[in-house]
Amino acid sequence: MAATGKFERLKFSQKFQLLASKALQYWKDDRGFGQFEQMLPIDGLNRYVFFRIREHRLLGRHMRRLRNGENLRFTNSDSLEAYEAYDDQEQRDYVNKSVKTLHNGKIARVPFRNIREIYLEEIYRQIDGLISSANGKPVRILEVGCGNCINAKCLLDRYGSQIDYTGIDISPKRLEVARSFWGQHLQKAQLLNMSATEMELPDSSFDLVFTMHVLEQMTYTVGEALDEIFRVAADRIVLIEPTYEFGNSVQKLKLTLNDQLRTLLPEIRKRNVSLVKSYPLNTLANPTNPSGAHVIQLNC
Repeated sequence: MAATGKFERLKFSQKFQLLASKALQYWKDDRGFGQFEQMLPIDGLNRYVFFRIREHRLLGRHMRRLRNGENLRFTNSDSLEAYEAYDDQEQRDYVNKSVKTLHNGKIARVPFRNIREIYLEEIYRQIDGLISSANGKPVRILEVGCGNCINAKCLLDRYGSQIDYTGIDISPKRLEVARSFWGQHLQKAQLLNMSATEMELPDSSFDLVFTMHVLEQMTYTVGEALDEIFRVAADRIVLIEPTYEFGNSVQKLKLTLNDQLRTLLPEIRKRNVSLVKSYPLNTLANPTNPSGAHVIQLNC
């Protein structure tokens, strides 16, 4: 690959020809596309090139799984098994790392901290509104699938005693790792080992219930999870989740091949609730996950 400075001075047609010739070197080895992507300077990663590379990586990975006879169905048990093996890598990435992703329509390198703040923007807006009408009482918040507790840390640092934060997660290991990593930041958090489909919590006990990249893993049980979320929510619900309808062809391919949830919007709409906001996020933690924000207002 040409040095970055020389690459930047090339015309678009010359860049495309250079990238195409380089891509051919990796064509016979589908795993090589990941290496190829890492070699490209950001300005070489226009959307078309970037997503074509990701498409080949997705198809190559899927073909290997087929050849190996792997189970292609993704269930809650698969999520739990994976999470029980996690360490504090996600927390360390949040503190120190950035990712090459889709940002405001372009491919850019964005710190994980910045991405998380973008994902939390709608949740902040809803909490601000609830606080303004709470007459000094703390706003009761439930996060379903709190996992690494990055959201818990951000919310408690921002709002302190203005909120009562509860987080539930199916993995006791994830909660243990989060408490160890964040320490005093989670001192006022109530963290419970509990399934999203069987919440041992009272009806209408939280002013705001939210999820972030949790329902995407519940392809076959999302209805049960949403029933529980609606049961324990008193005022509003925010779902920050990959949304099939928001995806381009490669993003839809990823959700399909990975057996991730593709029916979130139909599941919400069939409940005849007030979906007051539904929009795609302009920055993605994973460029092949078409994440969106969905705000549901209850009792309106």
